[in-house]
Amino acid sequence: MITLGQIIGAHGVRGLFKVRYFTETASDMARYGPVRLEDGRQIQLQVKFMSKGQAICEADEIIGREAAQALKGQIISVPREALPDVKQDEIYHADLLGLQVESSTGEIYGEVIGLYNFGAGDILEIRIKDTDQTEMLPFYAPFLKEIDLPGKKIVLDHKQG
Repeated sequence: MITLGQIIGAHGVRGLFKVRYFTETASDMARYGPVRLEDGRQIQLQVKFMSKGQAICEADEIIGREAAQALKGQIISVPREALPDVKQDEIYHADLLGLQVESSTGEIYGEVIGLYNFGAGDILEIRIKDTDQTEMLPFYAPFLKEIDLPGKKIVLDHKQG
């Protein structure tokens, strides 16, 4: 399953709900057919409009504010096969999770456990090798050297720049 977004609360009194979307555009969440909620339910999501950088959505199955508020925290996802193939210069963020991160000299930093963008570029969250500690490292040039999906690794030099 590929995560498309997370429900962050109700919007109004008629069953609309706010979604923090992880797709390129909010409308992409509704493009791939029914979505699955974390609790196992499937809903047909409809993006109604945007407000403050969040998608305001509805689903026929969600009626009233209480039902919408009960969705808070639910992850929205679809099966991987519902998504289109990526172009040669594109990659799904989900494909990066679990990849080993190493330096250009072969030193292993750790494993990718998250990818974020707080406005200044993509940042990888890495679980440091042989620890429970994590570190955030930049995931863009000049730091990013190589993404090797078949080899299940990313070459990254966080000391560049």
